[in-house]
Amino acid sequence: MSKFSPKFKKKYHEEVIEIGDEILSCKDIEEDGLVVANGYPISSSPDVIQNEKEETDGLFITSSPRRYSSELLGSGGVYRTQSFDPNLFDIRQVSSEKIAEQLTLIDLALLKSIRLEEFQNCCWTKKDKLNFAPNIVKFSQRFNHTSFWVVRDILNEENARLRAEIIGQFIRIGRRLFELNNLHSLVAVVLAIQSTPIHRLTNTWKHVSRRDRSIFDKLSEFVSEEENYCRLREHMHKIDMPCIPHLGMYQKDLVYLDTLSKHPNANDEDRLRHSKEVEKIIQFIHQCQNSRYDDLMPRKHIQN
Repeated sequence: MSKFSPKFKKKYHEEVIEIGDEILSCKDIEEDGLVVANGYPISSSPDVIQNEKEETDGLFITSSPRRYSSELLGSGGVYRTQSFDPNLFDIRQVSSEKIAEQLTLIDLALLKSIRLEEFQNCCWTKKDKLNFAPNIVKFSQRFNHTSFWVVRDILNEENARLRAEIIGQFIRIGRRLFELNNLHSLVAVVLAIQSTPIHRLTNTWKHVSRRDRSIFDKLSEFVSEEENYCRLREHMHKIDMPCIPHLGMYQKDLVYLDTLSKHPNANDEDRLRHSKEVEKIIQFIHQCQNSRYDDLMPRKHIQN
């Protein structure tokens, strides 16, 4: 059992989150623990992981319902039903390419469900956002769930060497997400690995291969928020479809333009210019919504 400080145990509540098509039960820490903010990086109190000796304790994750999946075996079309507990499932048993591809198919379906009018007037920032921008909210929640899943899977492993292998697997998943132009999940995975609970695992990082660390450094630099996502924006200017964008970056742009338009000193010419910029952003998102990944095959036993 993990040894948490009294402060860490002070306040938490049980939350049901959705990953793929399944519902998982997990602990959502509200105070001084793991925090997944809407569309923003995860953070943790220093009390969570006090030193390297306590690294193997990880985080306590509540058990979730047993899942069942079917897998096609052989050319004869024989199906085998698999049963496993998600908390015991080893992510290293599935190739990073397949996991990244299934994340991409899930993200694409959510992206396509967003109605363009949900971007008008920054509806997702309003109190009644669930009524006016429900699909943007779901897409943002998906970002958070992906980040939480990465952190949870890493910290659930008690052995430092095995934990390093899991970190390496997620880094390789990030690389494949980059190749697929799935910037939504790519940013979620990178920010999760950069988060305080993972960054502080000094002993674990010693076992991560030099090659994986080099890949991670490049991915981190690519998604960095420095100079207003300059590297990511430069990449987006020349990107080819299909693409699943990092929607959080464009949401910030839309909020900024909306604020400028409402400024008392803004004149009609300024508002017209801002309106055209908003339209340009929405048109690009719509272009991304028409993306197709026809060469990817849905694999429910991985998505679930």
